[in-house]
Amino acid sequence: MTTMQLNAEMLRNMSFIAEDEGLLKRAAKYLRKLVNEKINN
Repeated sequence: MTTMQLNAEMLRNMSFIAEDEGLLKRAAKYLRKLVNEKINN
């Protein structure tokens, strides 16, 4: 999958959970975890 395809998939998936605050919080928490792993490696 290309970067553009991955970005499009991410945005599509985010649109499904955009109205659910709980799911958005979970997604944000997981993304922070991934960023921290990237920073620390």
